[in-house]
Amino acid sequence: QGASLHGLVENTSHAAAHPIFIQYDGNSCLSSFQRCVIDNSHKLIMDVFQTETFFELYDIASDPEETTNLLFEPRYAAEGSRLFSLLLEHMKRTEDELECKEDVFEKFVAHIS
Repeated sequence: QGASLHGLVENTSHAAAHPIFIQYDGNSCLSSFQRCVIDNSHKLIMDVFQTETFFELYDIASDPEETTNLLFEPRYAAEGSRLFSLLLEHMKRTEDELECKEDVFEKFVAHIS
């Protein structure tokens, strides 16, 4: 049901044809979860810990070590919002059991601005 990503691992100069989604249900006893979407050179990570949600946005082409969270720069909010929409669509389509309110990204960006 999946497609091999081996070619992407071997040759990082080629972007995936479709967004890549990653799900990590680390410690459900502690309510710790992560969801991620990678599209082109941008990667959005949603970290959920109990009642808190934190977002990270990276340009993995220019910042492969993910050292600079671009969401702290207002000009990247629209890209983050686009990726969050893709992530929400994927979560709905796959019937992800993690509850995620549609305004959580907007609230996060407003809080850090």
